[in-house]
Amino acid sequence: MHVDLNKTKYGLLLEYNRDAAYGRFLQLAASVQAKCRANYMAVADKDFPFMQRMRALLSTRGLDGSEFDRVVLVGGSHGKGTLTARLQSLLSRPYRVGAFLSPAVLSWCETILTNVATPITPAALTRHYESLLTRVEVAPWLEEFGYPSHFEMMVVVALAACLEARCDVMLLEVGCGGLNDATNAVRHEGAVITDVGLEHQQLLGSSRLEIARQKAGIIPKEGWLFTAANDPEVVEVLRETADAKQSQFRALPTSLPTQDNGCQRNQQLAKQVAEYLRGKECNAGQLEGDSLLPARYDLLMVGTDSRPRLIVDGAHSPDKCRVLAAQLRRDGVEACTLLLAAGEDKDVAGMLHHLDPLTREYGITSVGGAITGETMNAEKLAAKVRDAVDKPIKIVADVASCLDEFIATAEPKQALLVTGSFIIAAEALRFWCALES
Repeated sequence: MHVDLNKTKYGLLLEYNRDAAYGRFLQLAASVQAKCRANYMAVADKDFPFMQRMRALLSTRGLDGSEFDRVVLVGGSHGKGTLTARLQSLLSRPYRVGAFLSPAVLSWCETILTNVATPITPAALTRHYESLLTRVEVAPWLEEFGYPSHFEMMVVVALAACLEARCDVMLLEVGCGGLNDATNAVRHEGAVITDVGLEHQQLLGSSRLEIARQKAGIIPKEGWLFTAANDPEVVEVLRETADAKQSQFRALPTSLPTQDNGCQRNQQLAKQVAEYLRGKECNAGQLEGDSLLPARYDLLMVGTDSRPRLIVDGAHSPDKCRVLAAQLRRDGVEACTLLLAAGEDKDVAGMLHHLDPLTREYGITSVGGAITGETMNAEKLAAKVRDAVDKPIKIVADVASCLDEFIATAEPKQALLVTGSFIIAAEALRFWCALES
């Protein structure tokens, strides 16, 4: 998306981040993460009873999902955040629709929308989080399960905040996988799965079919599933799961366009789900939510069109990098500088397989924090990049210094692509906002 950061939610989010209440929230969140006994994203904890702990956490706040007229989970490997935002927009008449999105890029406020394009305020976020934490600290299940993760806390906070905002419909974007994801503990009538690709393989499985079975875990009993999956074997896994749970199954025809790497299919999927929930046809062209998702292909122009370009995207898997590379080609980007940071578990060679043909040189760095997590050590990542490609590689101290140097020395229309994780994408967007202001 082409962004003027001074005229979007991004500026508001950074303003929220400077609020004293948001600072208090970060302190609480860091303390929770430090005390968390088991984390769903840690392979070593895969046998932990996450669903039991999450249901106990929900009960602590007196919630289970039935408080809303309708609850829908949105999963998949590509575009689930964008689809959630689109669906929220399409359902905004006649409903008031709340949404939980992940991951947080610029601010945790962006993960909870109490209406279309309406992020939760720092004061409300902190109030709900602190209230929940107070209950957790005296919960009878704390000794058995230990402290929940920050993500689990945020799912409950999202429900409480959207219920307080009198939302009729609640949309929950799945964090990772589906079967054991915290969102799946919330009672829901239906599920949406965009597609299934290779991601988080250490956690979800080594093949698309194994990952599909994990994602199919969000299909509710006697509910419904809509999917835009295009792989016949994946579609069959989803269909079999839906049948076993006596749920309706609706898949987009495989004949629908795929040349845009699924974007049109996801748009059509959002339209079909909205029409099902509304019971009538809706206009898919009236979408307000897409611009509120940071680091989903932000194409930023430095000065005029004849100046260098900064492109920021949170792609962190081979499939996501394939989609990113296709978009770069459509925008005429070639021979770019690639600033990369990636997590320890990422398939770096698979990612660069798609991006290297469009790259002339690499900058490697490491970023992260107590809540967001750390990316791979820069030296270790550089070694993986050297094994995968034969291009100039430079380790850079931080994102800001790399962007400063690029803007000062780049030729007209030269592009700098920042990708590999949402963590580095956030750093680049913060730099850009500061530059613009």
